[in-house]
Amino acid sequence: MAQGLVDSRNADRLDRASVLLVAGAPPETIVEAATSDDPKFEERQYVVAGLAPRAASFTGRATNGWAGGTSDQVVSVQGNLLVGPEVVDR
Repeated sequence: MAQGLVDSRNADRLDRASVLLVAGAPPETIVEAATSDDPKFEERQYVVAGLAPRAASFTGRATNGWAGGTSDQVVSVQGNLLVGPEVVDR
């Protein structure tokens, strides 16, 4: 199951991330590129997962409630407004 939102007001950031993903950049590099020029990055969550067995996630420190995520080679789980880390760690 997947749920996501793309902030269409930041189309340039999405375009740059897409170019990096297609070029084979590691997910961590794409997350870093997305957060580096986003003035509200601390209020957001980002996750990057491609077809290669690798994923990365980022959760800003100014998100509401408990928010966070975990990633491994094949899956990335993120959430916000959760009771705690045990929700994504299970």
